[in-house]
Amino acid sequence: MKQKKVLITILIVLAGLFTVLSGVLINVATSQGISILRLSSSLIWILLGIVTIAWITVAVFLHHLQTDAKQQELTPEIRNRQRMLAKVRTFWITGVLEESLHGAALIALGLHEQRNAVVNPWRLILQQLNHPPSS
Repeated sequence: MKQKKVLITILIVLAGLFTVLSGVLINVATSQGISILRLSSSLIWILLGIVTIAWITVAVFLHHLQTDAKQQELTPEIRNRQRMLAKVRTFWITGVLEESLHGAALIALGLHEQRNAVVNPWRLILQQLNHPPSS
């Protein structure tokens, strides 16, 4: 367990270093001072891509280690509850409820629009050009 914490700490430090390095590479790649370093801009973009892929790999590995640690910390009661909730969701939600109206015929409601069914409250406040003033 202590080795896992040390590994997580090292990965967090590596992720921070990769973040700083990618920021520096982006700054160099987008600035005018590339000729000072005697590196082509395409090489800098390739380095940036490699650093980004390394950062993503470290982040995924770190996430994997942390979720494994959290799963091991769960008590058997919590794991059983999560399994039961997953089974209920699978059976009732995806098995019954999502399929209950699948392919069902829609009811034609026969609605039609009636614009004057409700009096517009703005006509009491605003004077319209084609209508006489209301009191």
